[in-house]
Amino acid sequence: MKLPIFKRVNREQFPDDVSWIGNLLYPLNNFFETVYNIFNKNLTFEDNFQSFTKNLQFSTNSSYTTGIWDVISIAIPDTFKNRVSGVIMLQFGPQDTSLTADIQGIYLSWVEDNGQLQINWIGGLADSTIYNMRILVV
Repeated sequence: MKLPIFKRVNREQFPDDVSWIGNLLYPLNNFFETVYNIFNKNLTFEDNFQSFTKNLQFSTNSSYTTGIWDVISIAIPDTFKNRVSGVIMLQFGPQDTSLTADIQGIYLSWVEDNGQLQINWIGGLADSTIYNMRILVV
């Protein structure tokens, strides 16, 4: 469905001279414009949901595939008033883009602990490799 062209409500549309109509039209038009902009592809996670994004670079150690992992710890901002509901991986890949590793089965395990988001494990990676990752925390 395509949005109609946004039109403002004008005083001229009300032929009766009602003294309070001007006081109503400004907030009404302001609301209409805001809703129109939101539905017109201007809705973002950061503006409309309690969330933040984080870009990370990390390296797996030489014994990663045997289960040894260094926990990644991320400070949760003080403005984040509720507990973390989820961590969504937005972008992921090795720093060296010439690598052709199969990283399809990625599993990200995380916990929230005392104002810290701790990534305990990311499954499906290779030993001794530098990765770039962008996550959305909601």
